[in-house]
Amino acid sequence: MNSFQKLKAPFNRLPFVYKVLLVIPFAVGLWLFTAIYVIFLAPIEIFWKIFWLALGNSELALEEKERAWVDRVFKKAIAFIELHKLRFDEYPESLQSESFLLFASDEYSDIDNMVGYKKLEYGYELNVKREEVALEYPSDFWKGIGLSKTNVGGFCNDFHDGNVAEINK
Repeated sequence: MNSFQKLKAPFNRLPFVYKVLLVIPFAVGLWLFTAIYVIFLAPIEIFWKIFWLALGNSELALEEKERAWVDRVFKKAIAFIELHKLRFDEYPESLQSESFLLFASDEYSDIDNMVGYKKLEYGYELNVKREEVALEYPSDFWKGIGLSKTNVGGFCNDFHDGNVAEINK
């Protein structure tokens, strides 16, 4: 006799009436749960899925996603430009220069499409090409980098007077 038969043995010894009385509540309970789910819970679940799908693809959500993408690429560009400064002791001549592409090649297409770069006498200029996306950073964000000119909001050029030695303090 296997283990399943051992478990079933006490149930088999019961009279038929008791077997029916034990099985009916289970069957009714399952039927009742199914009815409640189909009538009440499924429509609510479908409504919320449609609602969140519509909310996730709304114009406001798409604009926020695009702003976050441009924000990320702008910060990556600053990071790669400043890394170039650390490694080569000067800012890159352009974003197409071989020394810049040496470590920014994977991200280059995004950076090139989103920002415009120009090396200046003291520091560099970095502008967001998508003017419909408004970025703004607090004044502390700009400290310690060689950015001298940008079209991004919140830029504060009070940290230096154009002297590269002061920019990198």
